[in-house]
Amino acid sequence: GDIDAIIPEVAQSTNTLILSGMGGVGKTTLALALAQRLLDRFQGGQIRVDLHGTGPGSVVTPIDAMLAVIRSLEPCAAIPPSDAAIQGLYQTVLHERRVLLFFDDAKDANQLEPLLPHEGSCLLITSRQRMVLPGGRLHVVNTLSPLNGQAFLRKIVERVGTSAPEIAELCGFLPLAIRLAGTALLQRVDLSVDQYINRLREERTRRE
Repeated sequence: GDIDAIIPEVAQSTNTLILSGMGGVGKTTLALALAQRLLDRFQGGQIRVDLHGTGPGSVVTPIDAMLAVIRSLEPCAAIPPSDAAIQGLYQTVLHERRVLLFFDDAKDANQLEPLLPHEGSCLLITSRQRMVLPGGRLHVVNTLSPLNGQAFLRKIVERVGTSAPEIAELCGFLPLAIRLAGTALLQRVDLSVDQYINRLREERTRRE
C-alpha cells in the first residue's frame, strides 16, 4: 500500500522523498522495495549511500557522500582538492542524468541539504528525524496495526497460532522485530512458542 501510494511522486524528476520513522519500523526495507519498483524510471542508475546518522561510527559528511556518488558514476574522474570544487563536480556529474540517489539513515537536514541535486535526479531518504527539505515530501512510516502485525507474523511462521497477538505486541508491532521473531521460530524448531514468548517477556523486563 505504501509503495503504490508513493511511486507517482517519486517518479517525478525533481522529487525528494523522506521516509521517516522510529528504528526497526522498516524504512530501509520500504525504500529498497520502492527502488526496485522504480528501476526502469531512472536510466542513469541507482546509488545507495549509508549516511550512518544513528550508528555507533562516524556520521558520513556531505562531502564524503558526494565522493561516493561521483565515484559510482564516474570512476575515473579526477577529484578536485577543495570542498567547493567537489560540490561543483557532484552537480556536474548529476547534470541531465536520471539517477535515483538513496541516502539511508540520514542524521538531519544539515547533512542532506548540500546533497540536493539541481535537477533531473531523485532523492530517496530514510531517517529517524522528521525534516523539511526544499522540494521534498515527508512520508511517515508507522508501526503495523495489531491485526496486520499478527497476520504478518502468521505469514512467516504458522505455528504461532493463537500466540500471534502477544508476540506481535511484545515486538512493539515493529515490522523488523516481527520478522526477526517469526524467522527465529521458523528456523528453531526445537524452540517452543511459549519458550520464545518467555524470552521476549524477560527482554522487555530488562529494558523497563
